[in-house]
Amino acid sequence: MPARKLAEVLAEDDRAIEMLLYIAKQSADDPDFGAVKLQKIAFAADFGSYRRTGSSVSGQQYRRLGMGPVMADFKRIFAYMNVRGWAYIKKHKVGNRTQDRLSASVRSPQPKLLTDMDKKSIDDAIALLKGMNAGAVSAWSHQFPCWDYASDKEAIPYAASLLSNRSLTRAEYTYGHEAALAAGL
Repeated sequence: MPARKLAEVLAEDDRAIEMLLYIAKQSADDPDFGAVKLQKIAFAADFGSYRRTGSSVSGQQYRRLGMGPVMADFKRIFAYMNVRGWAYIKKHKVGNRTQDRLSASVRSPQPKLLTDMDKKSIDDAIALLKGMNAGAVSAWSHQFPCWDYASDKEAIPYAASLLSNRSLTRAEYTYGHEAALAAGL
């Protein structure tokens, strides 16, 4: 990756911080909201935004891990938020497990850093994953071609979100076949 100016890195982190705080605030009453679901909401919002607008909300890169895509710099960004006292992890009992929940009750997101389209992408992702627990959102995140594109721990390119694993219709297949024949392929 080419060297980037410090201001660019900080600007991207600012957007990621506001995105994470916004997700945590909007998900405060979701009993299934934890670290895994936070990551999948961020992934859905970022990749959904990229598909619609050509740019992500957070500006962050995602990597493929066992439970699904994760923001590559999440731990560093969260540590920064925690040191500043903006957010913390709260342990929450869910059945016989303990869930890590990002609490953003310390600082509200700064609305000026997220556009209305950014907030819509995030709200759409929250609505899409509503009622799903960590296992369900993890399974959901594995169904996308961009998940298959990357190997374990590799970066998932945003452009891969434009791929589809949908089968072609008969009409699409016929059109493509005829176009290939016409082109001499």
